[in-house]
Amino acid sequence: MIRFMHRYSLFLILSVLLPYSVSAADTNGTWQDAANRAEELKHAAQTHAAEVRNIITRDHASLARELADLKKTAAQARGKAAALETELRALRDEETTLERLLEGKQGTMRKIEGTVRDNARLLLAAYGNNPALSLHPEWKPKLTTLAASEQFPALHDVTFLMQSLLHTIRESGTMLRREENVHTINGATETARVLRLGALQTAYTAGDETGFLLPRPDSPLLQAAPLFSDSDTKTAIRAAVTGTDALPMDFSGTSLIANPTTPRTIMSTLSAGGLFLWPILVIGIVGASLVAERCFVLCRTRINGRQVLLGRRKDITQNTGTPAERVAARVRGDGAPASVEALEKRLEESILDELPPLERFLQTLRVLAAVSPLLGLLGTVSGIIQTFRVITEHGNGDPKLLSAGISEALLTTEVGLFVAIPLLLCHHFLSRRVNAVVTDMEVTGTALIVERAGETGVRK
Repeated sequence: MIRFMHRYSLFLILSVLLPYSVSAADTNGTWQDAANRAEELKHAAQTHAAEVRNIITRDHASLARELADLKKTAAQARGKAAALETELRALRDEETTLERLLEGKQGTMRKIEGTVRDNARLLLAAYGNNPALSLHPEWKPKLTTLAASEQFPALHDVTFLMQSLLHTIRESGTMLRREENVHTINGATETARVLRLGALQTAYTAGDETGFLLPRPDSPLLQAAPLFSDSDTKTAIRAAVTGTDALPMDFSGTSLIANPTTPRTIMSTLSAGGLFLWPILVIGIVGASLVAERCFVLCRTRINGRQVLLGRRKDITQNTGTPAERVAARVRGDGAPASVEALEKRLEESILDELPPLERFLQTLRVLAAVSPLLGLLGTVSGIIQTFRVITEHGNGDPKLLSAGISEALLTTEVGLFVAIPLLLCHHFLSRRVNAVVTDMEVTGTALIVERAGETGVRK
């Protein structure tokens, strides 16, 4: 195409220069020369035009072939592009499938890694309560490294952990008697005869000292448990260590042996109750004394108003006998005639005189019964405040630090209710007894007034 443009430009230049050539011929030569010259130029132009046409034809054919080749190449490229797109979609689908498979594999690997670490931590924690692990102190550094590592465990680590678990399981069901060094109750290291019952329990006897053994996390040697056994238990342990009798078992996982319970006494309970427990106890003692005194007095006070009216006793004075008898004596007076108003006034005065000895300490009992639970509530608030103070200073990780405040809160409430409820019941029954005596006096006095009014014919 470029060659065609070059030759076509040359043809145009010759066509423009032709008239100037003819003019020059007219001036310098003859017409014949000019015609010959023109004929030559024409022939040259025709020849050149033919060459140009040939060139154009060849270039056109060449361009057509190139265009066909380009179309073929484009078709092939489009086919390849379609194939590549199909392959790309297949690769993307395969990538998605592989990503999902990778996520599943990674989840499995994380589970395996977590399982390995958890089992390593469990074995490390078991060093504090599994006597069988004290036989393998060389495992502890490897287990510590395996439990703290953030990398995926190697095959030899998994194999070591599996073998350790299998050894622990097998030795946990094995009974072993042998002599070994232990830490006795006073902290000394002595050689003792030891009976190992797998992971359940370990007993020993060393001279006069006999008891149970516990593993120590910081030492491969077992140490004596703080549980002080009685003589029968020691005898059974010695017999079991020598192989002649059964061993007393602790199925709580050595928690009872490691943390023996302290027997509760009255003084330990009172000391755990805090400051506000003592006033409640004083209230209980005072209230019990008052109830005993009131029961003694009111039970000796007879209700005999009916007998007084039927017996017609005349020898009763205002200072002797039962309340009903004394009221009857005051209503009768000296036997002189009196109006109904005067008799009623005598009755009221006599009953008012009899009430103070009967109602003595009843209001005090009522106040004590009301104050006792309030003191218990105050002790509860004090215990809760102490608990929160301990949590603020030491956190809530150790339950033993919180037990003092909780014990104070619960014990004061319990003792306060234990004192208040009996006092309220006793106050109720004593009040009913006083009301019965007062009613008996009123009935007796009223009957005498009615009888006196009928005898004298006096009307209100």
